[in-house]
Amino acid sequence: MQEIKIHCKKCKKSMGLTYNAVGKPLAPVLPNITLKCHTCKKVSTLKKYTEQMLLERMDNEYRVFI
Repeated sequence: MQEIKIHCKKCKKSMGLTYNAVGKPLAPVLPNITLKCHTCKKVSTLKKYTEQMLLERMDNEYRVFI
């Protein structure tokens, strides 16, 4: 499928994390994982993110801002 790159919503820098889409829209994505931006130190916890939510928020360069 697609490789989705995860970026910081605040500073727009890459978090160095990618997610490969499986094709199951209701599959949970990295449940209860905490991500920290190395540039601006923003912390995000992925609790109820599904693959469908990532695909809807993805831009034309396969980036998602969290």
